[in-house]
Amino acid sequence: MQEDFSVKYLDLEDRHWWFAGRRDMVLRLVDDLPKESCILDVGCSGGAMLLALLGKGFRDVAGVDISVGAIESCRNKGLKNTTVMDAQELTFADGSFDAVIASDILEHLADPARALASWRRVLKPGGKLLVFVPAYTFLWSDHDVINCHQKRYEKKDFADIVRQAGFEVQRTSGWDVVLFVPIALMVLLRPRKTGAGYSDKAGNLHAVPGWLNGILTRLLLLENMALSHMNAPAGISFFVVASKKD
Repeated sequence: MQEDFSVKYLDLEDRHWWFAGRRDMVLRLVDDLPKESCILDVGCSGGAMLLALLGKGFRDVAGVDISVGAIESCRNKGLKNTTVMDAQELTFADGSFDAVIASDILEHLADPARALASWRRVLKPGGKLLVFVPAYTFLWSDHDVINCHQKRYEKKDFADIVRQAGFEVQRTSGWDVVLFVPIALMVLLRPRKTGAGYSDKAGNLHAVPGWLNGILTRLLLLENMALSHMNAPAGISFFVVASKKD
């Protein structure tokens, strides 16, 4: 992730509609876990997800991020159980966690199989894995370049690499379905400006007026309610819910 984009990310993640909606979806997907579960947030950024988990009553949460600035932000918020660490080489003991959350991390990694193997190792037998990734190669844009993505994922390929890493896939679904068409059109029709003259350091990540942020957040919350009971065939993102095979 480019430095300017990382600063923008940390500034917006607490309130931006995209992050608020995704946090709500994650909380719904871990709602079946006992509150004493030990949960690891891989790529925790400034700790917004960790704070949300604590707010839901989970008492044993930890976070790792490759960014020193992100972990400093976590520590400044009182999140002491956070560490600078490579997502592909977790240094926790085997079987340390009941659940691992990785939201928009896998696409940054050159060797996703290596990362998944590391996440599997630190999970307890039967432990829960929840992973979000950006969807569809045809949606590749300047935003992906700025964000230092290695790829966007097709639905079947995404589920397959999780299975191949030794997980039992329980759910695969699209996410951000309600905005799929407008965002896809925006990406496909927008002129690409990468190159020497390119100066947009925020990609698609921008602050929006409060009223619009509220509307977009509510749309995602309504979608999340539906996705609590069904899977979506498409979306701007995909998520997988899986468990570690014994």
